[in-house]
Formats: sequence, structure tokens, C-alpha cells
Amino acid sequence: MEEIEIIELPDGLLSEQVEQYEKVTGAVYNQELGQLSFDTNYGKGTIYEIYLQRELSVVISSIEVKKKLKIVRTNTEKIDQVKFNVFLKGNEEGLYDFNGVKMPAGVVFWSGGKHVYGDLQKGKFQWLTFYLSKSIVNNMEKTQSLEKWLHFIDENEFILIFESLTIELEDLSQRVLSLLGRKEAWADMMLKGLALQMMSLNIQMFYKRIINEKNFQVINSDDLQALFRIKQMIHESTETPPVVSDLAERANMSLRKFQRLFKQTFGVGASEYFQKVRMEKSVEMMRAGTYSLMDISTTLGFSSTSHFSSSFKKYFKQTPRKYMSSLKQYDH
Repeated sequence: MEEIEIIELPDGLLSEQVEQYEKVTGAVYNQELGQLSFDTNYGKGTIYEIYLQRELSVVISSIEVKKKLKIVRTNTEKIDQVKFNVFLKGNEEGLYDFNGVKMPAGVVFWSGGKHVYGDLQKGKFQWLTFYLSKSIVNNMEKTQSLEKWLHFIDENEFILIFESLTIELEDLSQRVLSLLGRKEAWADMMLKGLALQMMSLNIQMFYKRIINEKNFQVINSDDLQALFRIKQMIHESTETPPVVSDLAERANMSLRKFQRLFKQTFGVGASEYFQKVRMEKSVEMMRAGTYSLMDISTTLGFSSTSHFSSSFKKYFKQTPRKYMSSLKQYDH
């Protein structure tokens, strides 16, 4: 069994936890650059901290993991902050494991929690952590959902996951990374401006999922894990449409609760999510260039090629044959 390196790092800003970070990494913090570079037996990388404005900062981590690594966050329940983690796509097989939830990239919004950890396989990973004071959130427009959420996080941990990264957010992230280490004044201003744009996009996502959602419900860790288990089941069974009541039973939830929490977590209902997975899988098979439409429709459980074609056209606004033709033109 592969050895796992476990390191403990305190939650909070790098500049406020310098001694602990230096002890764990064996590196010296460069206060002028807000940077910590390290090279250890478990990994090599750099951590940057950037002050954006009052009560808002971002810590940017870039690491090449040499062996399987578990990062355990300590002091999480003592920090008067909420956090946005923006995980960028790493190496081809690389998955971020945030408290048992695996994803290739995405955004995690969290607050509190006595047991927060992340598992990383070998490979290169980059992520940004935005630290936002709870007082900023308290000054947002009060809605019933926000009031419910604020009351909840006073006593409980909270995790909200967006498992896909928007093109705009990914583009801004790469532009931020390209400016790290630049000493010119314009580069520093541009970097902070781009990071603030990223923060505003994160806040928009938060608004859509929580603040403007009349039926918003807080989700405990056990229910969140159950939802992601169901999501994985859907990915592994693309040939058979799910029976939503069976999924609810497997998640140990009532049907109504399951439908509400699944949509809140993933943005669509379980049946719509199943269709989304099948359509994305069909595109992967077309891009491989070795499958016919009959192969694809059979593999994905459609009753006929015409049934698959009509479903594809409804989802992508074009026929599968037209899409395959465009792939051939692109290749040439």
C-alpha cells in the first residue's frame, strides 16, 4: 500500500501563521513578496498571499506532489472567516479530494468545521483560497435564505460545492498565476484587479445558490457525502436511467428532501443530471473517433440511434452527425 504523508497546516492567512508554515515546510517566508517556497520529500511548490482590500485576501498554492499527500487543516473552527477555494484542473488523472468529495476542478465554499482535510495524488496542483470576513457577508442584502445560513454557520460547519469551473473563472485564474512574482507596480495592480474579479464571480455563484434561493436548505456533511455517492453512481451507470425514488432511498433521504438537496448541490435534478452525463459521455466517444452512432447509442442505453440523435439535438442544438462532421473539419 502506498505511503501517505500527512501534514497539518493551520487555517487562516499565511502571514498570520508564518511560524507553523515554516516549521512544516522547512522554508523561510519572504515577507516582501508574501511568498513561501519549499522543496520537501512530499512535494515542491510555492504559496503566495495577496492582500486585496480590508478583510479580503487570497492565498495561492502551487504544488508538485511527490507522493500521496493529506493536508489536514487545524484551528478551522476558530477563524471568523468564510472561504472560497478555486481548484484548477491539475494533471490528467489528478483529483482534488476535499473532505472525501473528489473532483478534477471546481469551487468549494466553506466555513468552520473541526475536521477539514484535502487529499492529493502525485502530480501538479494549483488552487486559490479567498478569505472573506464574515462581517462582509453580514453586510450583504439580507434575505430569508442568508439569515438562515448565517444563523447556521454560527454553530455548524458548512460546505457548498460547485464541481465545475466556468471558463471565465478558469481564464482569470490563469491570468493571476501568470503575474505571480512580477515586481512591476502595474503587475501588482493588475493581479489584484483580476483576483477581485474572481471574488465577485464567486459571490455571484453564492448569491444564485443561496441568497436568492427561496427554498435553500443547509446541508450537513453526512447528507453531502450521500449526494456525491449518488452522483458517482449516476456516472457509473449511464446505460440505465435512474429511478429517483431508489436514489433517495440509497441516500437515506425522503424523496422530497433528496430532490431538493440534489438540485441545490448540483444545479439540476437527478434525471437531468443523468442526461447531462450521457450527453457529455457521447461527446467524448465522438471525439475518440472510433465509435459509430449505433455504438454510442447502444453503450449509453438509448433505445435506438434516432432516439439518441433527437436527445443529442435537443441538448446541443445540433445533430450528432453535424457535430462529428465539425470534428473532422477541425482535424484537417
